[in-house]
Amino acid sequence: MAADTLSRESGGTLAHLTINKEHATGSIARSSLIERVKAKQFEDPNLVKIRNGLQSKDILTFSLNEDGVLKMNGRLCVPDVDGLRYEIMAEAHNSRYSMHPGSTKMYKDLREIYSWNRMKENISDFVARCLNCQQVKGEHQRPGGLA
Repeated sequence: MAADTLSRESGGTLAHLTINKEHATGSIARSSLIERVKAKQFEDPNLVKIRNGLQSKDILTFSLNEDGVLKMNGRLCVPDVDGLRYEIMAEAHNSRYSMHPGSTKMYKDLREIYSWNRMKENISDFVARCLNCQQVKGEHQRPGGLA
């Protein structure tokens, strides 16, 4: 009887169920990433110095959240260890929902959540090295000499 009910259910309700499942999966993955970032923050010498400065109240733009994760102006500080920054950029650029954003869009999206030194430059380099983006960009450019 339940299968019959589901088959008669409107497509909008079923789509909503699928979206909620995807949202929950993304939340779990994000939670796991935050835990990894927190653990790796202790391996980055620059972030360790900042943490030590927090105890003496010398640094005002940085804070620790209730879970002990270091943040700068509310954004997660990503350490420069074990390819964590690359992993974040790859996920943001290659996920099936982002569809290979350009460097400007990707930077705007990531800077809302994350923070690290030379972030904009790192993202620009990452996008410039993406083979899919290079091919698509080449296909959409006008041939030389024709305006």
